[in-house]
Amino acid sequence: MKCVKCKKEKQQGSIYEGIYGNSLSHRVKTQSALEKSRNKVFIDIKGSEKGFICRTCMYRVFLSSALGISIIAALIIGGAIFSTLIVQEGFLGSLIILGVVLFFIGIISPMFIDRFTFKIPGDNQIIRAHQKEWERQGFNLFLNRSQARGNGIKVEHPQK
Repeated sequence: MKCVKCKKEKQQGSIYEGIYGNSLSHRVKTQSALEKSRNKVFIDIKGSEKGFICRTCMYRVFLSSALGISIIAALIIGGAIFSTLIVQEGFLGSLIILGVVLFFIGIISPMFIDRFTFKIPGDNQIIRAHQKEWERQGFNLFLNRSQARGNGIKVEHPQK
């Protein structure tokens, strides 16, 4: 499939979805004399767009995020602390432990990243890819599936 982000044909990745529509704000009078009138926002969903994003692009998105940087930094710092506590062999021991930690990051992080963290960022990448086009069509509201669910809008799960 062709990746929406890098425009390359790739086999590994997932399909994500961005939802678009309009946000309409209306002034609403309250029943209580103590409360002032307030704006109530109505959401008018007009459609959604699905797109494929390859695993490589999603790794780049993850690694550039604060969560990705924090996880990798915590593992490296944890490995360095572990190496100084357990291995008293000095520099060579620290390098060996650091190598083991980096190997662990390389094996475990793809499983963790795919399963837990790509859904919302993947949807956000689809929104970024189509946002200007949607704005030209007059839409002013863009939601990922998590935001849509929070507003009571039924959405589907990503396909692999």
